[in-house]
Amino acid sequence: MKENILKKNKGIIFILILSTIFFIIQHYLLFSWDFSSYVLNAKYWFNNGTYFELMRPPLVPVIIGTLSIFGWKVAEYLFVILTSIGFMYSSIKLADSLKFNRIAFYAISTTPFLLLNGLINGTELVSLIFLELTIAYTIDDKVKSGLCLGLSALSRYTGLVLFPIFILHKSLKNIIKSIVIFALTILPWLIYNLITTGNIFSSLANQYANNVLFRAYLKQPFNFFHIIEVQNILMPFFILGLFYVIYRLICLKDIKKIFLSKADLSMLFLLTFSLYSYNNIPLKFSRYLFTLLLPTFYFAYIGIEQIAKIIKIKKQRLKITAVCMIIFLISITTICVAIPSIKNEGDIHAHFEKSTEQIKALNLEDCLLYSNAWVALNYYGMNAKPSPREFEVQKLINKGEKIIFFYEQQEPNFIFNKTYINLFPIMYQNNQYFILGNNKECTRKQPYTTSYLQGTHDSILEKTNKTMNINPCTIMFSNIEIMEKTCNMIHMKGFEIDENRVIG
Repeated sequence: MKENILKKNKGIIFILILSTIFFIIQHYLLFSWDFSSYVLNAKYWFNNGTYFELMRPPLVPVIIGTLSIFGWKVAEYLFVILTSIGFMYSSIKLADSLKFNRIAFYAISTTPFLLLNGLINGTELVSLIFLELTIAYTIDDKVKSGLCLGLSALSRYTGLVLFPIFILHKSLKNIIKSIVIFALTILPWLIYNLITTGNIFSSLANQYANNVLFRAYLKQPFNFFHIIEVQNILMPFFILGLFYVIYRLICLKDIKKIFLSKADLSMLFLLTFSLYSYNNIPLKFSRYLFTLLLPTFYFAYIGIEQIAKIIKIKKQRLKITAVCMIIFLISITTICVAIPSIKNEGDIHAHFEKSTEQIKALNLEDCLLYSNAWVALNYYGMNAKPSPREFEVQKLINKGEKIIFFYEQQEPNFIFNKTYINLFPIMYQNNQYFILGNNKECTRKQPYTTSYLQGTHDSILEKTNKTMNINPCTIMFSNIEIMEKTCNMIHMKGFEIDENRVIG
């Protein structure tokens, strides 16, 4: 019986093994700022850690923290492996709901972009797994969709605005149930925010300010090359499938019949949402289009299916599987070619870990450091705060603080001004980093949990002697007066709106 199961699923197992091996190699070779932040948040909750970033969604740290019973380093690799298995499961589940061939759908879903970006930062693939399950359960008219979308949102906050997808349930009862379950799933995190910060939107507000509000002046144009990067070899099949689906929906004419096309409508909704949200983010990175992968897989599969029909291939289902497996093999081969460059990048980042040896040689391991690579230092066991701004450097050195700047980080710009840097005492310097400070006693280690908004506020106050409004209600809803008033009322701040708007 087991042999039959293995034989029947050997294609799926083959894809799973190759993709998981790549994810493990990638994690071993590369240092990821975001992934390290999630590990640090996990240690803060599960191991009395000294560093915490409030703006990070909670699910990935909770998973890693739970797995830490096997050791922290092992927990990272277990997380990678389990996430890879989870993606296999969600792909199969969605394929079954769509009545697609399992192997074929899983094969075209494992693209170069997904392999390179799915697990490097920790959250993207986890969010996609639960989003796939959300779509599957919505198509099957099961209220588990509410739980899955809630978990997707707790992986990446983009999932919070995808709840309109529940209207595709057959009955009003299931729509309401899914929404309630979705709300209950994210409620504990909102309560945690309320208890620890006094506002349920604190984490959301910090991430929104960091990624959107305070970066509006850097707004970049829509980059179509990012779409090409995301879709890659699937783009021609995606275009064909998209046009076919639109044509199919138009031909239905009857609104009721169109509404019954749950899969088509959900994927068109995700496609529209992905492009719209990407366009509204000031700084454009291809990974912000990660949600676009799901409609890409769907429409590309339909495109391949239509090509098979057009050329009248015998044993159509078998041939579709073969084409998708060929696409997967091309993808994995492309990724293998990229491994040497990944290794080189990993070698560049290795100096973060090696710098800890020099810090210990200078007897600074018990000091609170300032650095432009503060997350990396915390991850490798050194207590560090974010890099000071230019006007703060002298004051910190006078107080006895130690500052370590890594050239590879490229910021702040003044670290490349040798004339300026030579004004300060340099404790150590090489071609990768330098340490500023004097022999005065340093501040001892202490937890660093200051939020992004609070840190920005404190810096502006220090520089300009002006304050800024960092009330999460204002940050989130400053352009919607009734929402801001309601938010303040909920948090017992009255109906008033603070006119001291955010200082940019």
